[in-house]
Amino acid sequence: SRFSRLEDVPLFRNDILAYAISSAAQDTDLLYQMGLFRKATPGADGTSKERELQPLLESGNLFSGDYKATPFARRAMVILAMAGLRKAGSTILTEESEGWDVYTLSAQKRGKNHPLTSYFMLTGASFVCMLVQTLIPILLCYRAITEEDSQLTWDTYCARIFFLFYAAFAEASSWGLDREERVVAWLCFFPEFSVKRLVWGRVINQASRIMTTVATIGLIQNSFTVFDVTLNSLALYYILNVDDDLVSTAALERIRNHQEEAYVTIKAKMALKYREPWFEDMHLPRIQELPSRYFLLVSRRIGHFSLLMLCGAIIYAIFVPWFVSKGGFDHER
Repeated sequence: SRFSRLEDVPLFRNDILAYAISSAAQDTDLLYQMGLFRKATPGADGTSKERELQPLLESGNLFSGDYKATPFARRAMVILAMAGLRKAGSTILTEESEGWDVYTLSAQKRGKNHPLTSYFMLTGASFVCMLVQTLIPILLCYRAITEEDSQLTWDTYCARIFFLFYAAFAEASSWGLDREERVVAWLCFFPEFSVKRLVWGRVINQASRIMTTVATIGLIQNSFTVFDVTLNSLALYYILNVDDDLVSTAALERIRNHQEEAYVTIKAKMALKYREPWFEDMHLPRIQELPSRYFLLVSRRIGHFSLLMLCGAIIYAIFVPWFVSKGGFDHER
């Protein structure tokens, strides 16, 4: 792989798998278990215990060496890819812990690592978060719009502009591929996670992002005290991140332990058994598909759209009150 750091890997299937294979190929113990390396020849003193990084020349080549996808070569590549994905999964859980939310956790399929009680609890929590993030901004915006307008004051006028600039800077700082998308992209490959639920979680997050932007503009423009402007703005950005607050350290620790155990299982069992005559491809670890088109379209375009709306709201908040009131503000309030 041409990428040496995990955070530099583009979220495309081939790039992620290439990085995973490259990461697994750095584990000499795994390669030795798979029969791709051989032990070094002891020296004259008999103290050499290192392993040479070269093919099995003495017993013949394991693969044909041509371009054909032989069964052994195909199995070896699948094992290396899944081993690298598991290895990187532990790194993501350690370094990208902020990229997890309740939708990602609830995407786990029921199994030994995810019992029925935990499955239903996380499913219910994700459903409540979806209602909070989609309905509450609409209700708040509707309540603010239907209230009777008041005279705009200087302090409220300045507070509106300040909070709109804050929202614009916060949106611009989140451009590009965020941590949540990187976590979801890697988890899509693991069979214990549902790809549909992972993608739907990201869709809900991005829909909430747009609705929060629209609701922020509506609430600020219909708030006529500094207290209302401050309270409404901060409440909406709290709603935007409410799904992150339900992520528990214990849940992440269970997933991390599962990734490490699965990696050790590949090294101790799969790497030895894949060359046996009785071994069939159905025993290989299943690598799921990555919905690449989704990751191409989501974050940056939605970020551009949200920032464009906020810039328009800033211009409106600065100039329109002057034309409506002809430069006059209520100084008595």
